[in-house]
Amino acid sequence: DAQSTEQGNGKAMTGHDSAEIIALLESQVADLQKQLTRGDERENKLITLSDRLQKQNEVLMLTGEKRGWFMRLITGN
Repeated sequence: DAQSTEQGNGKAMTGHDSAEIIALLESQVADLQKQLTRGDERENKLITLSDRLQKQNEVLMLTGEKRGWFMRLITGN
């Protein structure tokens, strides 16, 4: 039948030949690799930001503890 003939000739049911399909798929793979790279970069930035915020939080907590200690000392509470 015609469909078997098309597939036998290297044509997909879409009417594109194998080389066109391969080129399209390679292009899609390249696009996905770019998206993955951008995602990895965003993840690394977020991890860096999270680490920085955690350190700032620790400093603020220590500062608050020191202030609390000092306030207790001067107020007698």
